Amino acid sequence: MIALNKINLEFAKNSLTSSWQGKLIIQGCLLCDITLWSSYSTSVPTQLPHELDFKYVMKVSSLKKRLPEAAFRKQNYLEQKVCCQDMCFRMYEVELSNKQGEKIDKLTEYIKNKQLALIKCLEDRGFFILFTSSALIPETSKDNFLENLSTWVTFIPCIPSSR
Repeated sequence: MIALNKINLEFAKNSLTSSWQGKLIIQGCLLCDITLWSSYSTSVPTQLPHELDFKYVMKVSSLKKRLPEAAFRKQNYLEQKVCCQDMCFRMYEVELSNKQGEKIDKLTEYIKNKQLALIKCLEDRGFFILFTSSALIPETSKDNFLENLSTWVTFIPCIPSSR
């Protein structure tokens, strides 16, 4: 079963395309380069700055109280996006490269252990939320093997309600 999972993961990696590249900065400190990968899009649906400077942190449990549960279900992202409660959610796999020391590894471990999310407010009133895949709700126990392999991003643009 493990070998099959590795093959599936490698196939999934090979089918991803780069959607965006930039710098990951936390409170003014450059940590690494960041690339967003997607299996359904070659771009992100808004203009992201070249430098993502995250200044806000929130517990994932608090996010789950404020956002629809559908946004945290892995299975829902088989389609391009998840739309509910006047918001659309898109998920991207994150690749971190050109790491500046061990800070990013320590930060990733801390975020995972404390179940935190880094949040960047975007100019279009949307949010860019960075968290580990362990915060997602697996549909089956088979989904758990992905839990420790990557960090995921949910990009949440605001969509005006149609009234």
